[in-house]
Amino acid sequence: MVAIKLLGQFSVKVAGAAAEVSARPAQALLAYLALHVNQPLRREKLAALLWPDSGDGGARRSLRQALWQVRKALGPAAASVAAGDLVVTFQPGAGFRLDTAALEAVAGAGAEPATEALLAAVAAYGGELLPGFNDEWVVLERDRLQGVYDWAVRRLLNQLVAARRWEETLQLAERWLAGGATPEPAFRALMLAHAGLGDLAGMAAAYQRCTEAVAHTLGVEPLEPTRRLYDRLKRGEPVGEVAGEAPVEAAPPTNAPAKPAAPVEATAADAPEPGQSPYKGLHYFDEADEALFFGREALVARLATQLRDQPFVAVVGASGSGKSSLVRAGLLPALRRGAALAGGLQPPEGCAHWLMYVMTPTAQPLQALAASLTQSAGSVAATATLLDDLAGEARSLNLYAQRLLAAHTARLPAGAAPRLLLVIDQFEELFTLCRSEEARAAFIDNLLAAVSPVTRGPVSVVVTLRADFYAHCAPYTGLRRLLAEHQEYIGPMSRTDLRRAIEAPAEQGRWVFEPGLVDQMVRAVGDDPGALPLLAHALRETWERRKGRTLTHSGYSAAGGVAGAIAHTAEDVYQHLTLSQQPVARAIFLRLTEVGEGTQGTCRRATLSELAGGAEPAGGVAVVLQRLAEARLVTVNERVVEVAHAALIRAWPALHEWLNEDREGLRQHRHLTVAAQAWEALKREPGELYRGARLAQAMEWAAGHPGQANALETDFLEAAQAEQ
Repeated sequence: MVAIKLLGQFSVKVAGAAAEVSARPAQALLAYLALHVNQPLRREKLAALLWPDSGDGGARRSLRQALWQVRKALGPAAASVAAGDLVVTFQPGAGFRLDTAALEAVAGAGAEPATEALLAAVAAYGGELLPGFNDEWVVLERDRLQGVYDWAVRRLLNQLVAARRWEETLQLAERWLAGGATPEPAFRALMLAHAGLGDLAGMAAAYQRCTEAVAHTLGVEPLEPTRRLYDRLKRGEPVGEVAGEAPVEAAPPTNAPAKPAAPVEATAADAPEPGQSPYKGLHYFDEADEALFFGREALVARLATQLRDQPFVAVVGASGSGKSSLVRAGLLPALRRGAALAGGLQPPEGCAHWLMYVMTPTAQPLQALAASLTQSAGSVAATATLLDDLAGEARSLNLYAQRLLAAHTARLPAGAAPRLLLVIDQFEELFTLCRSEEARAAFIDNLLAAVSPVTRGPVSVVVTLRADFYAHCAPYTGLRRLLAEHQEYIGPMSRTDLRRAIEAPAEQGRWVFEPGLVDQMVRAVGDDPGALPLLAHALRETWERRKGRTLTHSGYSAAGGVAGAIAHTAEDVYQHLTLSQQPVARAIFLRLTEVGEGTQGTCRRATLSELAGGAEPAGGVAVVLQRLAEARLVTVNERVVEVAHAALIRAWPALHEWLNEDREGLRQHRHLTVAAQAWEALKREPGELYRGARLAQAMEWAAGHPGQANALETDFLEAAQAEQ
């Protein structure tokens, strides 16, 4: 008889005696075989999974060595590991015991598990799976089993409370809390148990512990169900009347989806039910997506309140922390409504009547600002005039805003005093895309003049800035002071808010999660403030792999999990391109990435003509772009292409390698692209051509990178040579 423990510690017993499996690779192999008992596993899959960083030959040798060590350790039970030429199968026989089996049994029960089955499952959970092992497959399986355990504890607490088994309720809730998390359902169970035992002081102490715990770890107050339960118990209502309020399932917060009463069993035969995805993937949330945007209500209220008291707010955070979505889908709709916000906070007076404009700086920030403010005029001349004014006079933004508001106010009710709100998303583009210091300085000067306390103008400005570009603002004194005094630095979402952001959009379309899957996702995000796009893409890909109306563990694992979903999608799309299309895709991604100087790479926009080298994309480029856009890796809007999110640049190893192969060459190419475009914009003015050392460097780059310069860049170099 073989007994294996994987939860909390690794141990093996054969016929009651301890078996020594000392080598870490052998332990990992035996653990994987035990979790897939009686399943034939291909040798090549095992080798690649357990030794991903070794070559094929090295991985196969390591597998043979580990198999020998496992069979030696099992001794009398060595025959249970059947190792053929192609497959390996672990067949330990009827006496085999695995501590994860009790958990798996209750998760797959279908109906509501019996209390005794749940007690056995919870008792079997001695801790996380294979502590100390950080292989990708272990992390995914660990998170899945942790999620199943959390689900089992929740169901068991509900049953114990309903049965008034107060002592067991106390023990189980304390054990759950001892795991290091701060689940409010555990505190609610403690409150009910203490009250049921007649210990009102203990009930109050449990509520106080809850208040302190969520304030310390999440920075919030207890949820409304917790506060309501405490108020009822404090008033002395009989426990029998409130015990029906199960500590987990009762009264979810407003707009939060209720969890299914039992695990939803989805079989391989379940076809995905049709419907609209509740998740945006890598795309940011915009105003039109407000109905799917959850979890940032308190932060939105704080931002709106700041705009009530000051004309400038900078939203600063790591790449992927959700700055754009927060402002576009959270703040702007809240201001347009003009109603009370989360926590009873009030927005700026009259904000429902404000004029609101959203822009990104692009490579031409003054032109982008002028185009945004004159979009309703429908006149190129109006845009050109404002552009000239902005470039020559720092008060132009403020004066033009007054003119716009004068016309706008005439159409409003008497007494209304609206403002103009300018949202500048991705403010770091001033430094990554704009090459003109003169244009950059003029843009910043207009912003500073518009929000100056001396001017007291009608303009409010909100900017979103990637945290690693904070220092780039330091040379501009006025901007530096504004950032220091009026910023909202975004950190990671609390677990409560993160769960709401995951579950509430699904509830809108009546999609459900398998038990424990949401917990697994929340743990995978952890405290990483830049993981939101990774989560969003994993959610989208998991939904694409749904069974019926259920998002499943298997779908999440197949997508690659939070950490690997983007890279999984990108690599899969790339590998399915033809050999002639792969270099085209590589060139597209390199052109859409700005190589950082002391910062992470950033997204760069490119026109279709730049990617194709002509007025229209060539056939090969067009086909590859379509494939990338269908996979939501790039976006194509108004003949402009960009990477769907900077998270792809961080998460895809292949793109990392391409960028690191020749970073200096990429910088030279990017400078050539900008110079050639400026030359074309000025009707091929000879004065814009390269000369001297700059031309020599560009020609040396072109000789060493044949085929990478597009048609315009080639014309530029040829014209420069001819001019010289």
